[in-house]
Amino acid sequence: MKKYLPYLAIIVAALLWSVDAFLRQSLYSLSPLLIITIEHGIGSLLFIPILNKYWVKIKILKQTGWVSIPVDFIPRWYMWNILLYKSIRVCWLY
Repeated sequence: MKKYLPYLAIIVAALLWSVDAFLRQSLYSLSPLLIITIEHGIGSLLFIPILNKYWVKIKILKQTGWVSIPVDFIPRWYMWNILLYKSIRVCWLY
């Protein structure tokens, strides 16, 4: 199973990405920030089992590793998604 897990992860990600466009159309009336928060909440719930499995390795991260997550990664990811949703919304208006 370990041998096929990366391939299955790519297949699942592609399927979720293909469904995403249909879901965006029905969520048009919601603000981009709310949609992104819901998406990331669901993704976080799916990520918890993996997080629990590798928690021992995660705990030994140095301070720079822990600081980089909230300072660098999360704001950049949210801004990218917000701009993406806003651009899609503008395109749908025309």
